[in-house]
Amino acid sequence: MVQQYALFGWVDVHCEFNEDFCHVGSEGELEWEVKEILDSTLEQGKLLYIVDWMGYGLESRTWEPTEHVTNSRDTIADYH
Repeated sequence: MVQQYALFGWVDVHCEFNEDFCHVGSEGELEWEVKEILDSTLEQGKLLYIVDWMGYGLESRTWEPTEHVTNSRDTIADYH
């Protein structure tokens, strides 16, 4: 189980791990590659993006706060 941000807070979800598209970041935590930002919303004053993850299917799209996609600035710029 992993946690993902849903529109109403953090929820536990079952996520299939795909090591081809995941690596250990500079601070030791796992990082996944963003394929595309599909949409955004403001929830309680917080900007969230719906993220399509590289190497994962449609069912793995998640709403993520901006601090979870800071390494994807080019992808965010393409969206805006």
